[in-house]
Amino acid sequence: MKKYLIYQINIQSPELHGDLPFYDICIDSVSKYCEFYGIDHIVQEECLLGWHPYFEKLNALPYLDRYDKVLILDADVFITRLAPNIFDEDTGNFSAVIERELPLTPVYFDKIRRYSDKIYRSLDGDWKWDENGAEFFNAGVMVLSGIEEDPRGFLDRFKHIKADGQDQTLFNLWVKTSNLDFKHLDWRWNVLYGAVEDISQAYFVHFFLYYAMPEKGNEIAEIIREIVEFHK
Repeated sequence: MKKYLIYQINIQSPELHGDLPFYDICIDSVSKYCEFYGIDHIVQEECLLGWHPYFEKLNALPYLDRYDKVLILDADVFITRLAPNIFDEDTGNFSAVIERELPLTPVYFDKIRRYSDKIYRSLDGDWKWDENGAEFFNAGVMVLSGIEEDPRGFLDRFKHIKADGQDQTLFNLWVKTSNLDFKHLDWRWNVLYGAVEDISQAYFVHFFLYYAMPEKGNEIAEIIREIVEFHK
């Protein structure tokens, strides 16, 4: 019988977030999802690596020799009732949602074009540039399988890259410069709230810009209640 794991980070740190109630709501949705599909669930609540807290998700990597697949999932992701078992997807060694493949608003498309130029233009790898910028994925939802990688070895290998505390840059660079079988996840697995107008089809809703919302994320609990009511 195959074994699957969802790994999350929920560290109360000023560098990440304060005490936001919606994190507990999101993590609870993951717990219920795991219980329904028979998936193991780990929530790490303290720093282990000594780098920026964003990189703590690397602590999921050693579990790849104990599980057939591991989903590294940000704590600001809410799982809706529409979501099937993500581990049934064809995910190769590494799978994630490419941001430019989402049905984004014009404003956010413009944002990722500028972001692409700033972050990825100078980095190694084939970024498959098009009119919407580089082919990069959002690191909030990543499925890994059959990879041998050590967290500290990963950090040492990319320590020369200026990532501004963002794990996403290094994960993307890792995929682009490694011989990994990368698969594109359907956009519904990582619907970026505020960047996608219609979230009604979402499997996972990612509140990645909560700090830019009018109430700094405090309104998300009500938004989630509306999502739950909509899918009843």
